[in-house]
Amino acid sequence: MRWIWLLIGIILFILGVMFALLNPNSIELNLFVFQFKTTLALALLCFFAIGGILGLLIGFINGRLNTKKQNRHKADKPIKVFQ
Repeated sequence: MRWIWLLIGIILFILGVMFALLNPNSIELNLFVFQFKTTLALALLCFFAIGGILGLLIGFINGRLNTKKQNRHKADKPIKVFQ
């Protein structure tokens, strides 16, 4: 399974490099008070990276909350002692 993910990552990297080489156009980004010029590929790469990081962070936080919730339910259950 590890090799499949590695292969998918390499293919996506190659596609990203091809996209960057085929789209060298400069764009101007206006983000509220910030204005700067960059290439389309770099702008997309940055926004995809930010989205991926936020997705991982939300997934991590959600997992931690679910784990705490499960641990709390385990503590609430009475222990059965057989006599």
